[in-house]
Amino acid sequence: LYQGRFGNNIVQYWAGRLFAERHNLKLQTDWNRPNYVGVYPCRSGENESENWKNYPEVEVTDLTFERVMSMDRAGDAMYYFKSYSQFLYLFEPHLEQIRSWMQLPEAPTIGDDEIAMHVRLTDHGFNGSLILSPKWYCDILEKESFKKLTIFTEDSCATSMFEKYRKWNPEIVSSPDCMTDWHHLRQFRKVIIPNSTFSLTSVL
Repeated sequence: LYQGRFGNNIVQYWAGRLFAERHNLKLQTDWNRPNYVGVYPCRSGENESENWKNYPEVEVTDLTFERVMSMDRAGDAMYYFKSYSQFLYLFEPHLEQIRSWMQLPEAPTIGDDEIAMHVRLTDHGFNGSLILSPKWYCDILEKESFKKLTIFTEDSCATSMFEKYRKWNPEIVSSPDCMTDWHHLRQFRKVIIPNSTFSLTSVL
C-alpha cells in the first residue's frame, strides 16, 4: 500500500521488492509512479504456486517493519506492507541492487565546488512543525567549502526563509515538475538533505 508522495512511495517500493527478492516471493504490487521514473520488472517468485492466494495475510507496519525485513526465512504468508518503511539503514547494504532496478537516464556529475540544498517548506508536519530552521542549514554551510550554492524548494516565494542564505548568493530552483528537480539533484556530489525522502532518494 503506497502512502504519501513520491519520496515515500519509492522507499516503500524498495522495501517490498527487497523483501520479495530476498525470499523469492512474487511481488504483487506494481510501481505506482512509472510516469515519474521507470523500474525494470521484478522476476522473483514467478514460478510460485497459485496456492499463495490461500496463504494467511501478515500486515507489516512501521512497528514490525524492522523485524520482518530482518527475517532469515519468510513463512508461507502473504505479506502486506502498510508502512512508510523509512528505516534506511536496512537499505544501505543493498544500494547496488536497488540501483539496478531503476531506469535512470545518465546524469552528468556536478563537482565538489558546488553544493545543493533541499529546503522543504510545504506539506511537512502539522502547521509546518517539521520544517527545519534556516539555522540548521547555515550551520552546515559554514563548515563546507564551495563556490556555488543551489537551493531546491517547492515554494520559491517564501523569501523570508531564503534571506538567511543571501551571503552565499544562491540560485533558487523550483520547477513546476518535481521530477525535473529530482533528476537535477542526482547530479550533485554534495547535497544538504533535510528530513525528506524526496532529496534523499535522489542521491542514493
